[in-house]
Amino acid sequence: MATTSADAPARPLDSSVLGVIGTILAIGAQSAAIVWWAAGINSRVAAIEHQMREVRDSAGTLARLDERTAAIRGDTARIHDRIEALERRR
Repeated sequence: MATTSADAPARPLDSSVLGVIGTILAIGAQSAAIVWWAAGINSRVAAIEHQMREVRDSAGTLARLDERTAAIRGDTARIHDRIEALERRR
């Protein structure tokens, strides 16, 4: 009677096959970790870019406020000078 593959006893895996399987699993795990790390970096970069846009907008507002403050200082100095001139006339 001929033996079939179903009747053949199971052979234990040889150490070189286990080494290859282990290497493949390790590379797969490292690849997944790299993708996870890169996704985290990507989200951090996106958050920083968003903050930079807000800062850039704030910088324009700050420049306008600085110009307005300088104009108010000039107006205040002129008013002060006129008040002093009026007081000297008295």
